[in-house]
Amino acid sequence: MGRLRKPSNKQDVLAWLEFEESKHMSSFTAMILDSAAVVHLLGANKCKTFADLYNSKFKPYIDHILRSISRVDIVFDRYIDGSLRNDTREKRGGHRSNLHIRVNLSTTAIPKKIKIS
Repeated sequence: MGRLRKPSNKQDVLAWLEFEESKHMSSFTAMILDSAAVVHLLGANKCKTFADLYNSKFKPYIDHILRSISRVDIVFDRYIDGSLRNDTREKRGGHRSNLHIRVNLSTTAIPKKIKIS
């Protein structure tokens, strides 16, 4: 079995990937979005609950994207034991400050500890 090479930074990973830029962006029919990146992009100011965030920011953003393409897949982070992502997170000390929240959209308040700007 092969051995997973664990790079020390993202540039090491990117060197292995090939990227071909398309001049025909309008020809795309689907998009994959990182949910955390979208939330940080949109911000949560004036949102008190996760339902507020979803209804006033997240859903309108997705609806806007769906005007020009037919499919949007939204990816949520998972940190699986032994994965490159989890190992990197633990190496940086992120595992010490985990905040796990069971969300009921209509009633769960957005914690003040979460920095969503």
